[in-house]
Amino acid sequence: MCLTRYVLTRTSASQDAGNMLSKPHRLRTSNEYDKVYKHSRRINTPYFRIYFRDHVKVSPSEGILALPRFGIVASKKVGNAVARNRGKRLIREVIKSFLPDLEQNFEAVIVLFNTASEATIDQLRDAFAASVAHRIKGQAPAGNQVQSD
Repeated sequence: MCLTRYVLTRTSASQDAGNMLSKPHRLRTSNEYDKVYKHSRRINTPYFRIYFRDHVKVSPSEGILALPRFGIVASKKVGNAVARNRGKRLIREVIKSFLPDLEQNFEAVIVLFNTASEATIDQLRDAFAASVAHRIKGQAPAGNQVQSD
């Protein structure tokens, strides 16, 4: 019986690891978050605010552009821990679905609003797509406010 519990626990833990963004795609330190906040353009959607920071990091050996990197923030205003984690989980899934198509060489911090935890993944996907399209083309997505710093 104990062995069964252990196996079930280990299985669920490994599924959580599959939900994370890979290390090269994550912002990890508070300094990295601060740089994005201070030197970025903001785009508001109904579910989150996204801060985009273009950067030029080139690998000295091969001249390769840096991968896009993301940070996700959900403050206590979003709700209880369940709501915050659900919102972050959904946003991570959206980001992962867009990663192969995203251009290189930028960093972004996504700050969730309390509506994010109640949104469907399709709504979040549409909002993220509109934000990225605005960043690339410079056109304001429909129904979203754009604020540049």
